[in-house]
Amino acid sequence: MLKSNLRVFAFVFSASSLLLAPSAMDAQTPAAQVICNGDSLTFGSHASKGEGTATGTTYPGVLAMRLGEGWKVTNVGLPGWPTEGISNHAKDHVDPLYDPKLKENVLIIMGGTNNMGIYHQDGAQAYAHVEEYCRARKAAHPWKILIVTLPMAAYPSYAKDFDAKATTYDTLVRRNWRRFADGVVDLQADPRFGAPGAEYDSRYFDAKDHTHLTDAGYQLVGEAAAKAVTKIIGRPTREAQQP
Repeated sequence: MLKSNLRVFAFVFSASSLLLAPSAMDAQTPAAQVICNGDSLTFGSHASKGEGTATGTTYPGVLAMRLGEGWKVTNVGLPGWPTEGISNHAKDHVDPLYDPKLKENVLIIMGGTNNMGIYHQDGAQAYAHVEEYCRARKAAHPWKILIVTLPMAAYPSYAKDFDAKATTYDTLVRRNWRRFADGVVDLQADPRFGAPGAEYDSRYFDAKDHTHLTDAGYQLVGEAAAKAVTKIIGRPTREAQQP
């Protein structure tokens, strides 16, 4: 979900180098970290400040403020990318961020919207890619992984069945996450994100594209993510199980 969906993939890839340096709120000696991976909803497109960072009004910025000192939060959102591209990119730009010296290494993935909206995959296909992403990250390192269920969306170029696809995706995440992840940030369960027509509420969704979030929307995502992180810390890392 770019501000313009017409931006070519090659240009996005070349521009992504701007995102690779960790943008984080660091304590003097962080004891734990969260890596936020995903598309433009993670990057913070249309946030009033801090796009591409873990500061300002992006959801990683809100998450960093909620977790406070002792936590390092890094935003590696990639606008316009489908989950399979994000997964391939993660081999070089997420996996190396795992730090065994830290008490906690948490990874949050919020992907699939571009799969269904731009690339016209169905909900089951989008879900399969996010499961593959999680399994690949678990194979590389014992991350604690949180999956974010998706808000509704009505970007002008999206097919009218996007919400039905997203509902299928979210249902599959809820049903199966325990096989390959450690928890869920269940935005779809919040009627402000998941109720039919929620994307037309300009308090939380951009009034023009009905897909990206307002500062108030990112605030809610960051708060939900902080609660989910707090819930899973201290648990043993869940190993990915075979399907």
